[in-house]
Amino acid sequence: MYSCNAMVQSWMMTPKTNKATMIMSFAIIQMYFSLSDNQINFSLKPPDVSVAEVGVNSVTLSFSTEEDEEMTCYILSYQYLDSIKCPKQEWIQTNYETIQLSLYSGFQANVSVASCDLHNPTQRSNWTQFTYKAPEVYICNVSCYIYNVTSLNCTWDLKRGTPNHIQYSFSLRQKSSFLPCQHYLRNAQNKNIGCHMKDIFAYIDRTNMKSKMTIQFSYHDVRLFKIFKFHRIEILNPPVNISLSSKNKILKLQWNPPPSVQGNLGSHCFEYQIKLLETKNNDLFRVDNTTLTEYTFLDLDKDRKYSVQIRGRKKFCATSKFWGEWSEPIFIGKDNDYNTTWRILAIIIICTTLLTVAVLYLIKRNRKIFDTAIPGPSRKLDYWISSTEINFKKSVRDLPSESVTITDIEIISTNDCLESQPITM
Repeated sequence: MYSCNAMVQSWMMTPKTNKATMIMSFAIIQMYFSLSDNQINFSLKPPDVSVAEVGVNSVTLSFSTEEDEEMTCYILSYQYLDSIKCPKQEWIQTNYETIQLSLYSGFQANVSVASCDLHNPTQRSNWTQFTYKAPEVYICNVSCYIYNVTSLNCTWDLKRGTPNHIQYSFSLRQKSSFLPCQHYLRNAQNKNIGCHMKDIFAYIDRTNMKSKMTIQFSYHDVRLFKIFKFHRIEILNPPVNISLSSKNKILKLQWNPPPSVQGNLGSHCFEYQIKLLETKNNDLFRVDNTTLTEYTFLDLDKDRKYSVQIRGRKKFCATSKFWGEWSEPIFIGKDNDYNTTWRILAIIIICTTLLTVAVLYLIKRNRKIFDTAIPGPSRKLDYWISSTEINFKKSVRDLPSESVTITDIEIISTNDCLESQPITM
């Protein structure tokens, strides 16, 4: 019946149940689900299963049997509809059990009567199957994380075939208080698929290391809830007060724990990760984890330059599934490119200086050429030019002149309406 290798198992005890009984009950349920049908004595009658109460996002099942109730316990195994997770299994000493629906549309349960005699775990009944279907839920893949100490981001998907009129609203719940979503993220159809909220301190029980956060989706009378643990979904800021010191040629990096939405936690609650890169080619040199608030570098090449970054996560007081943000890089060692840059700069300066000197020399040399006076013509050439000019003037004076008497001038008007008339002088 059960094909999961690692089933989720739990048990329900009365308030008077002591620790020894809890441990024994856990062992007995392990035994129940490890027995094959051939090893079980199905002498007890199956129970009747019914719905005792439907709450807000929860269902309470009631069990009844013809067996002696004082000696009767129940084994409950249930799996949510449309879920691929393994069934949850519970050992129950009462005749009722409440199942949280979360964001599921129902569940399928199997209930068996078993003897409370821990020395006789093989005696029990056949399974009674029971299916409960709730109103259709169109939300899936809900994911939330806390960042920057007090900010919350949640996203979700809508199932294929979600009716157009369905629009879920989001709120953060703490006890009887609700904080509506401050800023929605919407898709192309204007449907809410995410929420961003700030300043959620007031909704966190900071006295409890493993306090929980309840988010609510609502649509008309439908109320859906999902619970997260704060320590599981927080993305921490980088560690603070990071410093690098050197003593006796030994480099030591030190820091303080990062701030958390749950307040100032002790340094023993965190795990840190150090990332070291060679800056020349941005090659990863090392990634190392530590639970201390300091790290010593012993094997770095003094002729190379490195960058180091730190991030943290909750590990021991409470476990987070996210690593925090990386710190700003801190640089260690020499930069070989520094000398190369200066060499190139020196070469450029020298070449520029030589070029400037050469240009100034050429300018000075050409200026002497331009400033030199142009020599006059020789005496022979000057005499020839003067003689030619005198002869030319003399020739012009000797030319005969002739005067012409103007007798008649004919004026032609440009006006087409007038006739031309001769004028006698």
